[in-house]
Amino acid sequence: MVPKPAAPVALLRRGWGRVAGIRSCVFLVTAALLAAAPGAVAVPRHAPKAVSPAGAEEYRVRLENRFGGAIQLSRDRGATWKKVGAVLRPNPGQVLETDDKGFTAADWAPQGAVAATAVNAIHVKVRQGERHAVIFSLQPRDLMLKSAEEVKSYYSSTTSVFTDVPAGTGLFGAEYAPRLGDPVWVEQPGGPVPMPSDYVPRPGDVLVFPCFRPARELRELRFRNRVGGLVSATYSDGSTESIAQVERPVGAIGRFGGTQFAGLGRVRANHPGVICVSTAPPGQIGGFQIVPSVHAREPNLAYVWSGINAWLIVGPLGAAAPPLEGQPPMFRGTIRPATGRCEVRFGGGAWLPVPQRVGLLKDGLAGVTDIRVRFGM
Repeated sequence: MVPKPAAPVALLRRGWGRVAGIRSCVFLVTAALLAAAPGAVAVPRHAPKAVSPAGAEEYRVRLENRFGGAIQLSRDRGATWKKVGAVLRPNPGQVLETDDKGFTAADWAPQGAVAATAVNAIHVKVRQGERHAVIFSLQPRDLMLKSAEEVKSYYSSTTSVFTDVPAGTGLFGAEYAPRLGDPVWVEQPGGPVPMPSDYVPRPGDVLVFPCFRPARELRELRFRNRVGGLVSATYSDGSTESIAQVERPVGAIGRFGGTQFAGLGRVRANHPGVICVSTAPPGQIGGFQIVPSVHAREPNLAYVWSGINAWLIVGPLGAAAPPLEGQPPMFRGTIRPATGRCEVRFGGGAWLPVPQRVGLLKDGLAGVTDIRVRFGM
């Protein structure tokens, strides 16, 4: 990414190092943002096997990893298929283990599953490597000729399948994007099988992405935007539960890459360590992120505790509660990109659509006392 002078805030985290000549990146930050995070911790390595979620299969996507390969959609468990796109450039047979400054949140994703779902990418975790996750990606046509500096997000051109699907739509949108943690299958003569832990995409391989509807669909996430404020979730069965508490409120807007494809108030991305919400209209960049506290204390995320508070940091309810990383409803299995409708309140007043904010604004959400993201609208 090429940051604006003195205002570099990016999508997830961007590392300064290169692995195999590729920037493993998310968030470019200035030296001013690299203050030490309170209680920085080492990253636990979580690598459970992918399993089919408890809910029913909603649809599945089939992708042929070859030039011109068909991208097809089935809503009847593979009995019939409809072509919805094509492959512009296949993955040539490469995966990449992310580095210490890269997409470390993928450590909390299951193996052989979707590790991030966004309007501007889908990342697949093959296995847990020696230090971090080994992944490859699917990309929309918009990013095919872009550099890592331009994308402002985790991006590896040589380990990606580039499609003709526009960002924010279809496979990268509300229509048929997978959910975080959905398994990824590899098609064999006898039918699709779970992705092997030593898998490397090869030209001609066929990948299948089944998407499972949660048994209880998420209808609302609500955040009391103050230290200690409760975070609650409401579901399709009418139940509501407290799921977390705010450790650091949000007050700023950052330049998070990909928000230009999401739409005002929509979710831009969801992975085991983030929910990214756009505050910008199509074609412009701006938004804020919700980050779980263990992930926020990784050494390479020290900047999220800086003076530019474009990150709403949330933690477990009490010391005995398990970490939030990679867990539903916020960080696994419930949210698709380009969905949701963000609303805010000022001083306990009426709920209003999140204000349109573009670029880096230190006071972009100043005075916001409550935030909610509503789904199924």
